Amino acid sequence: MSQSGSQAAAFFRDVRQSGVVWLVRDDDGSPTHLSADGTRSLPFWSTSPRAKRAAKIWGAGFALSPCPWTPGAVAYCPMPPGMDS
Repeated sequence: MSQSGSQAAAFFRDVRQSGVVWLVRDDDGSPTHLSADGTRSLPFWSTSPRAKRAAKIWGAGFALSPCPWTPGAVAYCPMPPGMDS
């Protein structure tokens, strides 16, 4: 299995066990870019420690948000007002 394949397998195993994905964001949202079609992809992490490492890299002010995840559904991670763009 490739490194990316083993990482993907670990991600899904962790999420299946915990029922949670983690989003890193601050008052301005997540540090992501808009795609060419104007949509935003939000990076999720499968464990709190992995999300904490990303928040530390991005700098002060970033916090973790746990988002419930159910098999066959999407993560529900509501955005505070003003962070949905």
